[in-house]
Amino acid sequence: MLRRLPPVRLWSAPTFRACERRFPSTWSDRSEVDTFCPRTSWISPRWNTSAASPAEHIVVNNAFAAEVHPLADFPLEVFDRMVSVNIRGAWIAVQAAEPHLGEGGRIINIGSVFAQRQPPGSMAGIAAYNLTKAALEGMARGLARELAPRGITANTVLPGAVDTEALPAHMAELISQWAPAGRLATTAEVANTVSFLASEDASFVTGVSLPVDGGFAA
Repeated sequence: MLRRLPPVRLWSAPTFRACERRFPSTWSDRSEVDTFCPRTSWISPRWNTSAASPAEHIVVNNAFAAEVHPLADFPLEVFDRMVSVNIRGAWIAVQAAEPHLGEGGRIINIGSVFAQRQPPGSMAGIAAYNLTKAALEGMARGLARELAPRGITANTVLPGAVDTEALPAHMAELISQWAPAGRLATTAEVANTVSFLASEDASFVTGVSLPVDGGFAA
């Protein structure tokens, strides 16, 4: 998604709901992404009051699809959907947004630390998810080199397990033991990392994969 934001400032949930009402999410429909990107100019007046706007355009690839199935029983249609949403959707969003990115633009992919390190013990069924998240890291590194001459950065945030309402309590207790910090990441910690990469402070940070995992990948 293409968002025009000030540095180190997060949008509120009502703002995102307003965006969703005006420009509904469409997974990976190329034609609708092409239509959406030029129309984001309606957002810009909110943020143009400041003379300093080092990160004038920010693309955050945050949508994902995930299912867990053992390799032998993994439905191909599920795999195709995960690839379509997690990889193809991110690619066409960046490709459509690229002409609108000015100097100081930011591309931020939301990957997963589990693409770099696996949980302890045997956990069947997460290989496809890991594959799609690892692809986002490779894409960001390639884009970092390609777009650096234009002052555009591309990075990937790698959350560990995050404390959300969707995570059952018994799973949260188990997963929190995987990280040396002994707890789950908060959504605010992940959002603050994205905010840093979108800020002027990160203007020379590009092509990196940044874990937010309490030491899990250390």
